[in-house]
Amino acid sequence: MKPPVELKNRYFILRHGESESNVLGINVTDPAVGLEQYGLTDKGRQQVERSLKAFPKTKQPIQIFTSDFRRARETAEIARRILGAGAPVIEREELRERLAGEFDGKSSASFTDIYAHDAQSAESLPFGVESTAELASRWATLFSNLEAIYSGETILLVSHGDPLSVLQAWIEGDDLRHHRQHPIGTGELRRLN
Repeated sequence: MKPPVELKNRYFILRHGESESNVLGINVTDPAVGLEQYGLTDKGRQQVERSLKAFPKTKQPIQIFTSDFRRARETAEIARRILGAGAPVIEREELRERLAGEFDGKSSASFTDIYAHDAQSAESLPFGVESTAELASRWATLFSNLEAIYSGETILLVSHGDPLSVLQAWIEGDDLRHHRQHPIGTGELRRLN
């Protein structure tokens, strides 16, 4: 499950803007809840708009792929409007939030325990929490698919904090146990190298 040696496309990542669940300080990782509830706050919309002003101008069409969670879909639609992307936003399950298992619906502070386990092992976590290795496997599947379909395109991936920090670690060949060294703020845009 190694990252691609060379990418045929230019990739950008965007974490969703501040969401209602961020303000409440709760983990919303269950698709049954996150697909329909806990969208962006006004501040979250502003964060996304501000970040996208830094998106480099391109004459190439921009392909936008997003998590199907409401907060990410709303972020992707803002990106589509601001960037003038002609193609519709495409939802991909690989971009979903990290499953928090028994910590879902609980305080975001409970992720401190998850991160302590992450630092010990990328392979398995207790309490039904999705491991960083499982997240990297999702990224491997997505990149294999996108790199087979597109070439020379500009691709924006809209996702969530933990999946994106794991992506950064995976794509750079870092130890997945140290993905927290690649934090990404709400509404933050980055070029993926």
